[in-house]
Amino acid sequence: MECARAVATRESQRVQQLMWMLNELASPYGDVEQKLASYFLQGLFARLTASGPRTLRTLAAATDRNTSFDSTRRTALRFQELSPWSSFGHVAANGAILESFLEAAAASSEPQSVGVHDADASDEGGDTEAAFLKE
Repeated sequence: MECARAVATRESQRVQQLMWMLNELASPYGDVEQKLASYFLQGLFARLTASGPRTLRTLAAATDRNTSFDSTRRTALRFQELSPWSSFGHVAANGAILESFLEAAAASSEPQSVGVHDADASDEGGDTEAAFLKE
């Protein structure tokens, strides 16, 4: 708040000192107080440079693009193609499901059912099931 007061009274030397100090203390990745200081500093900088409205329009446009379902799904599929770990999880799960089916079939000559519960919290559009059906 002291920095905002210095801006209002046009004390440029004091503003510079306080903004430097805020920059040292603030972090968008830190605890709640550090994040708050970081966002305050960003807002204050936007006000001082008169870039607030332009920044808001840019962020709003980026948010619209980045939060669409198709964009999120494409990003997840690209990650799955590049990362062996996400594919490993699908392959391991599919192997366990297949093993359960084979064990149930070997244990009895009568038709058996195997319950499969997908506890995956992500929304990747059912890629695990599609991969299992291919195998």
